[in-house]
Amino acid sequence: METQVVMDADLKKVCEFMQRNIAADRLMSVAENVGAMAPILWGRFERKPVMPLLLREPDPT
Repeated sequence: METQVVMDADLKKVCEFMQRNIAADRLMSVAENVGAMAPILWGRFERKPVMPLLLREPDPT
């Protein structure tokens, strides 16, 4: 078996939405600006950690 790359489910939903709805030549800029604006838009909410990408090694058994 190969190493798996696993993405947080909520982050995956956001990325898939962005890829479907935003022109490819604007994706990076939009993503960067959403990140910059996030504290202004949602700073009043509790922040829980998100593991954006996780490399999962195959189970040796």
